[in-house]
Amino acid sequence: MQSTPPDPGNRPALPGRFDAARMQQLVRLTGPALAPTLLAQLVVDIDACHRQLEAALAQGDWDGLRRASHDLISLAGSCGAETLHDLARQANAAAHARDSAALAADRARIAAEAVALTDLIRALQGGQTPW
Repeated sequence: MQSTPPDPGNRPALPGRFDAARMQQLVRLTGPALAPTLLAQLVVDIDACHRQLEAALAQGDWDGLRRASHDLISLAGSCGAETLHDLARQANAAAHARDSAALAADRARIAAEAVALTDLIRALQGGQTPW
């Protein structure tokens, strides 16, 4: 996968604490033939986790909250999205404690970090190096 320098006027916002080296390593390990498939699947999976988290929160579905936050922990950690990883861990702990107030308090930050990560991955899909 070739990358082009980012266009400063069209660069996605980076997720909070972001380890670009981890994302680069993930793409490098996947190899150029499979990297586009990996990046596309990451976008699908991160979006799905976020939607599942939102739906489970709205329904008071503690099992769903635990599952979605657990998956988001793995996805964010694998991509180097450290802030999202930490927020997903907090959401998982809150789901285990059935603490809806803690989940609601981080809801907007989780959404913003998930969007920032998927925007960054889409930029990578388009051949940009957004960092």
